[in-house]
Amino acid sequence: MSKDTIKQPTDVDRFVGMQVRAARRELKLTQDELGQMLNITFQQVQKYERGVNRISSGKLYEIAHVLKRPLEYFYPEHSGEIDEDDSRTEALLRSDLQKKCCALVSNVNEIAMLEAIKTILSGAQTGR
Repeated sequence: MSKDTIKQPTDVDRFVGMQVRAARRELKLTQDELGQMLNITFQQVQKYERGVNRISSGKLYEIAHVLKRPLEYFYPEHSGEIDEDDSRTEALLRSDLQKKCCALVSNVNEIAMLEAIKTILSGAQTGR
């Protein structure tokens, strides 16, 4: 197979790799531990996470199972238009950042609501 026919990793491949790394770190797994679970070397895990090597659909399915994530977790949402001046990577990263910010705001709102309920309940117990 000539070098011209080998597909090089794309921005989406790099995004998928970033998601693999994020999920692995959330589970507090090392690259070596994940590699052992997938029967691959930690070096291969490194290459996947950096987007140097592309992940086959079968291997991504295994990774999703091991990391307890749905397959959709690894792919960027294609919502909204991408400005022509923006690089695809920047747009993907911005989309991921927006999702994480929304989740954070949701968590903050839940905490504030729980604190308000706690205050109301403590006032009701003291007869205020």
